[in-house]
Amino acid sequence: MPLAYLLVNTMSNSHRQISSANQLSDLLPFVGYMVVTGVLNGWVMNTLISRERNFLKTFTSIVGNKLYIFAANFVVNLFSNLLQVLAIVAIYQGITHSINSLVILILLTTAVVMDIIVSLASTIILISRMKLSSIPMILTTYIIVGLALSGLQTNNFLLHILLNMVSMYTLTIDVGSLIYHQGNVSMATVMPVLLPIIVIAIVGLILVKKVPVSSIHVRG
Repeated sequence: MPLAYLLVNTMSNSHRQISSANQLSDLLPFVGYMVVTGVLNGWVMNTLISRERNFLKTFTSIVGNKLYIFAANFVVNLFSNLLQVLAIVAIYQGITHSINSLVILILLTTAVVMDIIVSLASTIILISRMKLSSIPMILTTYIIVGLALSGLQTNNFLLHILLNMVSMYTLTIDVGSLIYHQGNVSMATVMPVLLPIIVIAIVGLILVKKVPVSSIHVRG
């Protein structure tokens, strides 16, 4: 539905060309939506389903390292998300006659960065002992709350950092904006983006090694 809204809204304004800044303003929230929901409904759910069916344990015993399995699933999900982003951007720019390779590059770079960060942040779900049947409801709730928070803006430094730690949608918008304005940034704009990324990356890399490969029903 958000993507349908974007395209309908774009068609109503297709008579005018759109600048790079305005294109990013329009598209970054939807890139965040595609990346976050893509990771949660793709990489996370595929990993959980394969684990609960004991495929993850079987594949890990064959390959010898569960991280290879996670990496393979991540790469597949990453390319799927990038293709979706590219398709939506191409349609958007085609309708508005505003072909802009810089915007495409920034959005794809943002999508790659955020795919990695959202996947690492999602390890907290993979190490939980929640039943598989409960997780879709939790993920859906996060998506709804995250979309609501994506419209929240604050000038408070600490609150901005906290918001980006919690809402991957907001962090996506900030990452894309930072890449676009990289020649004109300050510590006040960089740190609320960089600190959450560093914290999430460190915690995620630690937790991913602790993700169990066995179904919750056979763990002690």
